Amino acid sequence: MSSRRTVYMFKYLYMIAGFAIIAVGIDMQRQAQVGLPSYGVLHQGIAIKTMLTFGQASILVSLLCIVISTLLAVKPRMATILNMLFIGYFVDWFYPVVVSLQTADKLWQQLLLFLAGTALVAWGIAMYISANLGSGPRDSLMLALVKKIRQRVGLVVTGIESIVLVLGFLLGGPVGWGTIISALTMGWFVEIGLKFFRWVGTMNRFSQVIQVTVEQSAKH
Repeated sequence: MSSRRTVYMFKYLYMIAGFAIIAVGIDMQRQAQVGLPSYGVLHQGIAIKTMLTFGQASILVSLLCIVISTLLAVKPRMATILNMLFIGYFVDWFYPVVVSLQTADKLWQQLLLFLAGTALVAWGIAMYISANLGSGPRDSLMLALVKKIRQRVGLVVTGIESIVLVLGFLLGGPVGWGTIISALTMGWFVEIGLKFFRWVGTMNRFSQVIQVTVEQSAKH
């Protein structure tokens, strides 16, 4: 895989596969019907109040994040734009499939389905991070605010997530056990995924495509 063009083709395909996995995980969370993570609450709230689908609402929010980040001097990369478009499209495309395959009638089944969806979302996030092609819209917003207000990453993330959650709830988005599960487990799942892909990236066959830096591991 010596050609630079070939390497980048595989990196982008690998990243897009991560987006697809994220979308399936999000749809599993939606199908569980036990609440959603903060951004999911906002997307669903927007979908409820407008004629937009969940995926279209996701694209709208991502676009807003990109605009704010750009105004704060953090310019989007190609991967940022692809993140916005592909995840929004995939979420709407995969949802009917997930609904037809997944049935969870009891609370424990719903919670298990949500947890599995959260693990998939985290796995997909670890994939696109390890492609090392750039941040997603929400991470770009977080980085822009960290640089602007000069506060710790954890504090900025907590502030953003809290505002997003409240806005989504006020719009009618679903808050529940899933919201808590996601908050408690997402970072842990992403960390496991990054450790795995960092190991995979040490293999010669994959070293040019999969790259997890120490800085990326520390952030998650």
